[in-house]
Amino acid sequence: MSTSTWSDLMHACHRCQRCALCDRPTTTFFGVGAHDAQVLIIGDCGQSLIGGHNGTQLAQLMELIGLSRNNTYITAVVKCKTTNFARRCTRNTRRACHFCANRWHS
Repeated sequence: MSTSTWSDLMHACHRCQRCALCDRPTTTFFGVGAHDAQVLIIGDCGQSLIGGHNGTQLAQLMELIGLSRNNTYITAVVKCKTTNFARRCTRNTRRACHFCANRWHS
Protein backbone atom coordinates (compact mmCIF):
# COMPACT_ATOMS: atom_id res chain seq x y z
CA MET A 1 0.00 0.00 0.00
CA SER A 2 1.42 3.39 -0.90
CA THR A 3 2.25 5.92 1.80
CA SER A 4 -0.54 8.31 0.75
CA THR A 5 -3.09 5.49 0.73
CA TRP A 6 -1.83 4.25 4.11
CA SER A 7 -2.11 7.76 5.55
CA ASP A 8 -5.62 8.15 4.11
CA LEU A 9 -6.71 4.88 5.68
CA MET A 10 -5.30 5.88 9.09
CA HIS A 11 -7.10 9.23 8.93
CA ALA A 12 -10.35 7.52 7.95
CA CYS A 13 -10.11 5.28 11.02
CA HIS A 14 -9.32 8.22 13.32
CA ARG A 15 -12.34 10.17 12.00
CA CYS A 16 -14.72 7.22 11.97
CA GLN A 17 -18.23 7.78 13.31
CA ARG A 18 -19.69 4.38 12.32
CA CYS A 19 -20.45 3.02 15.81
CA ALA A 20 -21.17 4.10 19.38
CA LEU A 21 -17.48 3.95 20.36
CA CYS A 22 -16.96 7.37 18.77
CA ASP A 23 -19.23 8.87 21.47
CA ARG A 24 -16.87 7.84 24.27
CA PRO A 25 -13.29 8.84 25.01
CA THR A 26 -11.27 6.37 22.98
CA THR A 27 -7.81 5.66 21.73
CA THR A 28 -7.51 4.60 18.13
CA PHE A 29 -5.18 1.66 17.73
CA PHE A 30 -4.40 1.28 14.08
CA GLY A 31 -1.69 -1.34 14.40
CA VAL A 32 2.07 -1.91 14.32
CA GLY A 33 4.51 -3.35 11.87
CA ALA A 34 5.66 -3.01 8.31
CA HIS A 35 3.32 -0.95 6.12
CA ASP A 36 4.37 -3.03 3.12
CA ALA A 37 3.90 -6.36 4.90
CA GLN A 38 2.82 -9.42 2.96
CA VAL A 39 1.23 -10.87 6.12
CA LEU A 40 -1.58 -9.13 8.01
CA ILE A 41 -2.45 -10.47 11.48
CA ILE A 42 -5.84 -9.36 12.79
CA GLY A 43 -6.69 -9.98 16.43
CA ASP A 44 -10.16 -10.12 17.89
CA CYS A 45 -11.66 -7.42 20.07
CA GLY A 46 -10.00 -6.83 23.40
CA GLN A 47 -7.10 -9.15 22.67
CA SER A 48 -3.75 -7.44 22.80
CA LEU A 49 -1.37 -8.93 20.27
CA ILE A 50 1.39 -6.45 21.00
CA GLY A 51 2.32 -6.87 24.64
CA GLY A 52 1.67 -9.05 27.63
CA HIS A 53 1.08 -12.79 27.52
CA ASN A 54 -0.73 -12.74 24.15
CA GLY A 55 2.01 -10.66 22.56
CA THR A 56 4.70 -13.03 23.83
CA GLN A 57 2.81 -16.06 22.52
CA LEU A 58 2.27 -14.43 19.14
CA ALA A 59 5.96 -13.50 18.86
CA GLN A 60 6.94 -17.11 19.63
CA LEU A 61 4.50 -18.50 17.05
CA MET A 62 5.66 -16.02 14.44
CA GLU A 63 9.28 -16.97 15.06
CA LEU A 64 8.44 -20.67 14.56
CA ILE A 65 7.14 -19.97 11.05
CA GLY A 66 9.82 -17.46 10.10
CA LEU A 67 7.88 -14.24 10.61
CA SER A 68 8.81 -11.19 12.62
CA ARG A 69 7.30 -7.79 13.27
CA ASN A 70 9.58 -6.49 10.53
CA ASN A 71 7.68 -8.39 7.83
CA THR A 72 4.13 -8.46 9.23
CA TYR A 73 1.47 -5.96 10.24
CA ILE A 74 -0.53 -6.58 13.43
CA THR A 75 -3.87 -4.94 14.09
CA ALA A 76 -7.25 -5.58 15.74
CA VAL A 77 -10.72 -5.98 14.28
CA VAL A 78 -11.98 -2.89 16.12
CA LYS A 79 -9.68 0.12 16.00
CA CYS A 80 -11.15 2.13 18.92
CA LYS A 81 -10.38 1.19 22.49
CA THR A 82 -12.14 2.43 25.58
CA THR A 83 -11.34 1.80 29.23
CA ASN A 84 -13.83 -1.10 29.14
CA PHE A 85 -13.00 -2.21 25.61
CA ALA A 86 -13.91 -5.91 25.84
CA ARG A 87 -17.53 -5.16 26.77
CA ARG A 88 -17.88 -2.55 24.05
CA CYS A 89 -16.80 -4.86 21.25
CA THR A 90 -20.01 -6.08 19.67
CA ARG A 91 -21.10 -7.44 16.33
CA ASN A 92 -21.98 -3.88 15.32
CA THR A 93 -18.56 -2.48 16.22
CA ARG A 94 -16.89 -5.30 14.30
CA ARG A 95 -19.05 -4.58 11.26
CA ALA A 96 -18.40 -0.85 11.55
CA CYS A 97 -14.64 -1.41 11.40
CA HIS A 98 -14.89 -3.81 8.48
CA PHE A 99 -14.39 -0.88 6.08
CA CYS A 100 -10.76 -0.72 7.22
CA ALA A 101 -10.10 -4.34 6.30
CA ASN A 102 -11.81 -3.90 2.95
CA ARG A 103 -9.68 -0.88 2.08
CA TRP A 104 -6.53 -2.73 3.18
CA HIS A 105 -7.06 -5.37 0.53
CA SER A 106 -7.70 -2.98 -2.33
